[in-house]
Amino acid sequence: MVSICVPIYGVEQFIKRCAVSLFQQSYEDIEYIFVDDCSPDSSIELLKEVLSHYPKSISKVKIIKHDHNRGLSAARNTSISASHGEFLLFIDSDDWVDKDFVEKLINKQIERDFDVVSSACLEHKINTNKVIIPADLSPKENCLKILSRTKSSAIWGKLIRKSIFIENTLYCMEGVNMGEDLQQTPRIFFHAKSCAVQPQAIYHYNRLNEKSYTQGRSLKMDSQMWKSFDSLYDYFDGKGDIYLDAWRQGEAKMIGWSLKHLNKVDDIEGYYHYLMNRWKSLPFRYIKYMDRNGKIAMALHNKNLICMMLTIYDRLNSKANVKPI
Repeated sequence: MVSICVPIYGVEQFIKRCAVSLFQQSYEDIEYIFVDDCSPDSSIELLKEVLSHYPKSISKVKIIKHDHNRGLSAARNTSISASHGEFLLFIDSDDWVDKDFVEKLINKQIERDFDVVSSACLEHKINTNKVIIPADLSPKENCLKILSRTKSSAIWGKLIRKSIFIENTLYCMEGVNMGEDLQQTPRIFFHAKSCAVQPQAIYHYNRLNEKSYTQGRSLKMDSQMWKSFDSLYDYFDGKGDIYLDAWRQGEAKMIGWSLKHLNKVDDIEGYYHYLMNRWKSLPFRYIKYMDRNGKIAMALHNKNLICMMLTIYDRLNSKANVKPI
């Protein structure tokens, strides 16, 4: 059995498309676990409306409601605990999948009894779509590349053996809802014995949802991302220098990325000093892992100048994206 786990919160604009794609799966041995994190809109009503058109799926569906809004990490944990499948599949409720999505992942899995199978996806953005095919790496290579922030940490679209979560107590930190995937995927690959890639783009990754956690920036969100990332240092400490070296590479990249949106946080002064203090504690050799813009921001070494240049860049970029009527 495959347990499909879907968190629900504020997705009334997208949930019908997601649900239809799930209930139309060609593979039959599926249970569906929807976690209602006290969604304030009509998402659950719309989900139930769709379900009414698929009577054969009704017995396979669980809708679990939290007694209060607990966040995405808690919703993920709830779905893991409630699942009965040998494999878990996490689907974001604003995404959707092709009809043979589960079937193709299972067919790939049984080739060599893989612990994890990652699917290629089609990324949908404004005015453009892009096929993303994960590199076919070993579990260790996947773990290191996620730690070093050179590979996506997304947990969605992956068929994962449930025992990896249970035997190693892999749960998200409740209340830390930014970077909850980052908390999980390096640890999943660390414990996986084998993995594979399904190369067809049958998962549809929606980048059009403005309410998505990944679309905005705030000091609160960045603080949660850092908390997620720092939890990995604690987890991999003592498991080998190669993992901590990869983590340090990732830290350098994240400092650079954070400086590139410094003008968008609500406590510029405090966050700037936080990032500079992190940088001072990082061995200088790791600067080479920053991207060019991060290095430029570091070289400026002045929060006001950094913010001024970022604001100018944002204005120029917005004008460039305005299409003539």
